[in-house]
Amino acid sequence: MDFEHIRLEQSPAAVATIRLNRPDSLNALNAAMVDELKQAVESLADAGARCLLLTGEGRGFSSGADLAGGGLPSDAGMALEKHFNPLVKAIFDLPIPVVAAVNGPCAGAGCSLALAADIVIAARSAYFLQAFVNIGLIPDAGATWLLPRLAGRARAIEMMMLGERIPAQQALGWGLIAGVGTAVEKSSTVAAG
Repeated sequence: MDFEHIRLEQSPAAVATIRLNRPDSLNALNAAMVDELKQAVESLADAGARCLLLTGEGRGFSSGADLAGGGLPSDAGMALEKHFNPLVKAIFDLPIPVVAAVNGPCAGAGCSLALAADIVIAARSAYFLQAFVNIGLIPDAGATWLLPRLAGRARAIEMMMLGERIPAQQALGWGLIAGVGTAVEKSSTVAAG
């Protein structure tokens, strides 16, 4: 399959890799990219993949929804219903393990996307951010369900209401992620094992 905003590869060992591929915007998620992601995720079980590695191209995992570049419905609720929520559900429904390798910024809906993975490994330079409060929205794309289950209620509320960056090492201490180090090296080892 050919995609414009993501890259999908599958190794001989049946490890599928999806790279968010809009590095100029820190892999900001527009409707077309989210729809491509959903299509790629849904194709993996039939393609014989035994594991999915999800990562971002360039210096960031994802800066969240593409608010500056457009490409999203002006109705935030419609964007969630038509694009983001079906993607997160497709990840949860995937019958194979999902590993997220987080490099650099991981914000907003991009943070939710990473945290939907079964295993999250982050580079030391990575950080996690629920930036919704900074733009007058409540967290979406599964964040209100995921964060309390991963980090506990108090830390989830802190993260969602203060909109502060959570460095990778702190995210590890909170139980948001499984490991900190060179994200791609660690996740490749996990995916291959």
